[in-house]
Amino acid sequence: MGVQTVEPSLQSGIVEKLREMAASRSSLGTMVEYVRSEIGSSDVYVVPLLSYFCRAFSLPLRDVLPLREWVELRDDEAIARLLAGIDRFAAENSKCA
Repeated sequence: MGVQTVEPSLQSGIVEKLREMAASRSSLGTMVEYVRSEIGSSDVYVVPLLSYFCRAFSLPLRDVLPLREWVELRDDEAIARLLAGIDRFAAENSKCA
């Protein structure tokens, strides 16, 4: 019997929209606000936000985790790996389109 992983239920439309936003070079702040408006998440609930960014850009949690502080502090240095991952994902997927 294998171990099953449980993934949170994420709306595929939000994931796709994040990818489109990255491809069109939307700012991280714009993407964060979009997700929050779609899921009705306040500043207190950051876990769903992290899940969407992990899924949309195929990033490990360690690269996305600094986003929880960034939403308040807006320290771009702290999210350099996240931004690089988003850019890399957008570049790789624009070649396929």
